[in-house]
Amino acid sequence: MALILSLAACSSGTTLTGDERDAVLAYSEPLADALFEAFNTGNYVNLSADLGEDLKAAMGEEAFTTLKSDLDTKVGSYQSREVTSVIELKEDVVVIYTAVYANAPEVTVRLVFSLAEPHQITGLWFDSPELRK
Repeated sequence: MALILSLAACSSGTTLTGDERDAVLAYSEPLADALFEAFNTGNYVNLSADLGEDLKAAMGEEAFTTLKSDLDTKVGSYQSREVTSVIELKEDVVVIYTAVYANAPEVTVRLVFSLAEPHQITGLWFDSPELRK
């Protein structure tokens, strides 16, 4: 089970660069670090603290465990990531990553963060050929 963010929504946003991009990454990267760590360790409690209410309702502990199992089976453990783009939408910002997993060299990960403080993860999507099998 993966929570999906519509790609169409990203095309209507504004791609951030320079200082604007850096300002988003200053708060989004620690949240992303915690998310990837939670999936590697299976620690839903740590992850849930950073989730927006709608995402938390959609991805309870059981759904997290299922998604973690799917990731572990198909792509293995998270290794590293690189920011591909940062896109501002109306009330959110989407950070798109190319992530490396133990069994998949290129996994696209889209994380949606609230622009309003406290910044929270409000959307989550993973994609790779391995995950589509």
